[in-house]
Amino acid sequence: MSKKRKVFIVIAVVLTLLNALLIAAAVRLSPTVEAMARAQAEREAARIINESVLQLVERDGLDYSALVVEKRSADGRIVSLQCDMDKVNRFKSELTELIADRLDSIDAESISVPLGNALGSFITSGRGPDIPVRIVSVGSVVSTLDNDFAAVGINQTRHRILLSVGLTFTLAFPGGSGEVAVEDTVCIAETIIAGEIPERYAVF
Repeated sequence: MSKKRKVFIVIAVVLTLLNALLIAAAVRLSPTVEAMARAQAEREAARIINESVLQLVERDGLDYSALVVEKRSADGRIVSLQCDMDKVNRFKSELTELIADRLDSIDAESISVPLGNALGSFITSGRGPDIPVRIVSVGSVVSTLDNDFAAVGINQTRHRILLSVGLTFTLAFPGGSGEVAVEDTVCIAETIIAGEIPERYAVF
């Protein structure tokens, strides 16, 4: 057997063993990778939701008076609260589009996991070269609005308009995949109502 052939065989064996080691490491890392991927997806989702809501609210100058019309009686009591559904539906549509666009920025998000974690030892945990992990995030966006009334003082009620946004991710990582559902609720407007809660109020 020639020297070149021996070298070729040695290289082939080393590459085969290295590939087997990487596969074994990926399988062992799967729970760790999944946990890290889920945590990162949840952080990114919360950040995107909050920043997107703030961006649209500031851009459009939205506040309670812009979304809700108060109707009062002759003595000044609030008798009804009516939501401006055109503004609400436009806000939800634009928010959904904005969040979906920003989700594209994390479609190929990558993290790294120390190879030592694959060995399952406290001594090697967090050590060794980093293994890059690709996270593919494909999410749907669903938003809903709701009312929240709470007593805040004598004959006073706080009315908040709450926006709930749900994102669904499919995450792919070495050794497996998983789905993550994230929901975050943000208050987009609020006011204090003096007197009794109106019998008729905006329902989203």
